[in-house]
Parts: sequence; structure tokens; C-alpha cells
Amino acid sequence: MVKDDISNINKHFYNENARDFSLSRANVWDSFLYIKDKYINDGDSILDIGCGNGRFARILGNDMHYTGVDFSSKLLNIARHSFPQYKFYLKDVTKEGWYDNMGLFDIVVAVAMFHHISEEKTRQVFFHYIKKILKDGGFFIFSIWNIKNIEKYNPIKGRKNDYLIPWQGGKSFRYVHQFQEGEIESYISLASFNLVEKFEFEQNYYFVVS
Repeated sequence: MVKDDISNINKHFYNENARDFSLSRANVWDSFLYIKDKYINDGDSILDIGCGNGRFARILGNDMHYTGVDFSSKLLNIARHSFPQYKFYLKDVTKEGWYDNMGLFDIVVAVAMFHHISEEKTRQVFFHYIKKILKDGGFFIFSIWNIKNIEKYNPIKGRKNDYLIPWQGGKSFRYVHQFQEGEIESYISLASFNLVEKFEFEQNYYFVVS
């Protein structure tokens, strides 16, 4: 299984299951409120990578400048309908130039999407892309799954720590990479970010870097 095949697995999943997935992600997580209270100021410009149905926008006031990007056109349609006051763009953030003409942001968030990037080099380059669009003194806040019971998932043959996770009884699958100890910290260091905070909410590990 090659890189493009894996990427298409997730694109297909999120478009095919957009409605049901959106319903499963309708609520605001406590982690969003924690991030808002600690890291977001009035008037900040915010980029939400892998925004899905746009639910992170629910915590924001009208004075915020919010932009969401995702590679699922179906989820973006839901987001645009729910939050017509904000900007949403169809983007694959693993591709060079996706950030062109988007400007700079005070806050970049990427909730539960980084583990869907399938190649080590692509993950490294992704961090460098973030560096290009983050204002000086800004924060990049991202999370990865705290994967439990990994033995229940389907390992991808020939790929270390890569799995297919079933959805709704195995009708659809998503690709996920299980990060090993120190792996995330190495990406942070290679991109010359500084780790500000690490915390856990809702079976997600969150990292705040600047």
C-alpha cells in the first residue's frame, strides 16, 4: 500500500461518512474550552486544520477571525452551513503551497488529524509549513489519539505502526499512525519549535508549541 492509497482511504472515509461523523462530533470538548481560556485572546486570527464540521468555531466569539481547512468537501459543506460567518477552504495540508495567500495566524489548531498523515517525511514537512503561517509568539496546538487496544485494529502489511481502524462495525476504515515515545517531540525539535505544554483530554494527547 503506497502513500497516495493511504491518503485516499481517509479522504474517501470522511466524504462517505460525513453526515454520521459530523453527528458524532457535534459537541464541544472540554479541551476546546481549556485552549480558549488559556491561549486565545479577543481578536486573534485562528486557523483550524482538519476542521471537519467546524465545531471548534463554536467556542469563539464574533470578534474572532476564524478560518477552517479540510480535505473533505462534504464536511466543509456542513461547516459552511453551520458557520456562514467564517471562511472555509478545501485544502490538503500535506501538499506544498496549500498555505499560499492565507496570511499569518496567531493560533493554529489541528485537533486529532496529525496521526492521519501517513509518511514520516510528510509529517516533518507539515511542521515546517506551520512555521510559515504562524505569527511570532503565536501557538500551534495539535492533538493525537491516545490509542488503546491497538491489537483490535488492522495493521498495514509492510508499514511499521500503521493501522486501519474500523468505523461502525467495520463498514469503513480510517488510516492512523500510532506514535511511539519521543516521536512527536522529534518533529517539534526538527521544526525548531519549543514545547510549551502537553496535556490530555478525551483520550487525546495535546501539544502546544511556539
